[in-house]
Amino acid sequence: MSGFGRRADARRALEAGFNAHLPKPASLEELKAAIGRL
Repeated sequence: MSGFGRRADARRALEAGFNAHLPKPASLEELKAAIGRL
């Protein structure tokens, strides 16, 4: 979960090896979906 929500931020996180990038604020449904994709 990150306070940085731009596309470039997500790309950098994924390139750094993160499994997902979820910007704040995230809803419970978004969080559940992200966890389900792991």
